Amino acid sequence: MVAYIRVQTDGEMTIRRSTIEEMLGRPFKMNDLEINLASFAGRIETDPEYVRFYFVKHL
Repeated sequence: MVAYIRVQTDGEMTIRRSTIEEMLGRPFKMNDLEINLASFAGRIETDPEYVRFYFVKHL
C-alpha cells in the first residue's frame, strides 16, 4: 500500500474530478482531496469540478 505520493510540476497543475472518478471507478467529491493533502507549495484554487495548484514567482 502506498502511504505517500509526491507530485511535482512547473508552474501549475489542474486535477479534474472526472479524471479522478475515471481512475477510481466511482464518484468523487473534490473536497475529499483536501482531507488527504499533506502539503503543497504555492496557491490553490478549488472548484467542485477541479483543483488548481499554482505558483506565482514575484521578483
